[in-house]
Amino acid sequence: MSRGKLQLDLEWRTSLLTALLLPLLIYLGFWQLQRAEDKAVLAAAFAEREAAAPIPISAALAGPPESLAYLPVRIQGEFLAGRTIFLDNRLQGGKFGYEVVSPLMLSSGESLVLVNRGWIAGDAARRSLPQPTVPAGSVDI
Repeated sequence: MSRGKLQLDLEWRTSLLTALLLPLLIYLGFWQLQRAEDKAVLAAAFAEREAAAPIPISAALAGPPESLAYLPVRIQGEFLAGRTIFLDNRLQGGKFGYEVVSPLMLSSGESLVLVNRGWIAGDAARRSLPQPTVPAGSVDI
């Protein structure tokens, strides 16, 4: 019974590939960690803005566009009946439907705002569009 020596036989192509890929994979790992940190900062900013009290839309639009991200606003106006937009192929709870988007004329009468009014179930055969009710009169959102 003879005991053989353990030999390490490195094939040069495998060694070269490992030497080239290892720094790249380490870099990509640190890149993913940086992305996770960036997303945590973004989530914190979103949570902070979400907790803030809504401000009138006129005040929001007076500031720079960068300040509008995640900003809760308060709008008042009337929905335009018959102008509803349906965003197709929206699934909710495994059911087919649409996102309902309606234009709202601001009380000042100077501009329109598109308001996502939520999801509504649709006809699976897609032969007819749903008929969501549009709130009449002035609404405060």
